[in-house]
Amino acid sequence: MRKFILLVLSLLLAAPLYADVVFFNDGSKSVGKIIKENDKIVVIREVDANGVTCETEAQQSSILKIVRESGETQKERLRRIKEARKIKIERPPKPAPIVKPKPAPIVKPKPAPVVKAKPVEKPVVKPVVKPSPAPVVVEKVKPVKKAARNCSYRLSRRENKDITLDNIRMQRREVTIVVSRKMPFEVLAEVFECVAEREIRKAKNLDALWIVVMRKGLDTEGLPSAYGLWAPPGGWDDFMHTQDKSAYRWEYRKIKKWM
Repeated sequence: MRKFILLVLSLLLAAPLYADVVFFNDGSKSVGKIIKENDKIVVIREVDANGVTCETEAQQSSILKIVRESGETQKERLRRIKEARKIKIERPPKPAPIVKPKPAPIVKPKPAPVVKAKPVEKPVVKPVVKPSPAPVVVEKVKPVKKAARNCSYRLSRRENKDITLDNIRMQRREVTIVVSRKMPFEVLAEVFECVAEREIRKAKNLDALWIVVMRKGLDTEGLPSAYGLWAPPGGWDDFMHTQDKSAYRWEYRKIKKWM
């Protein structure tokens, strides 16, 4: 019951306070908050299942319709969120203390009287002929090949962005890569790992990496489609926490709508 209440609270509290829906001509849609709109473009802010926020820009010509949440519907959803916050989670009672039983007194048994046994005649044992073992056939097991990662990209530009502050140097690098226009957005995580491994081999003390993604044949005006950031917990300028690379995190963001 406690797990169910926590699940309901997390779903309600994580829900956004807005619900604008943009329907596109190709049948897809975006759910979020419209933060900019004019005669040519519409920009909508979305939040995915992992809590990552991204802003999608779409042309008015590609939009079929826009459905905005009414004020009454928004008030009703806010009321449900406030009621969910009032739910009290009952903690289970503390277990009763364990009482260890006292050990029983040890009673030493009296020794049994010794009775001399009659000698036993040894039986005649015939030698046992052991059969020769059958040859063991060892089957060779073929190793299972791991699925190869998608490392299909072309390096377009590499530029160092190092900073030095209070005698501490943070080695940062910004690279621009070009990928296929048909590559799904979900595959970029594998491509980013390939780029990071390659750049770390070139600069062993690399502290932060900014990866700009251009799609071939689409990003001709200089505006990239997405980016990935590998950096300390505090971000691109967090030069105080560069020692523990295990605490680093990835951040991905779409800049344009990814078809």
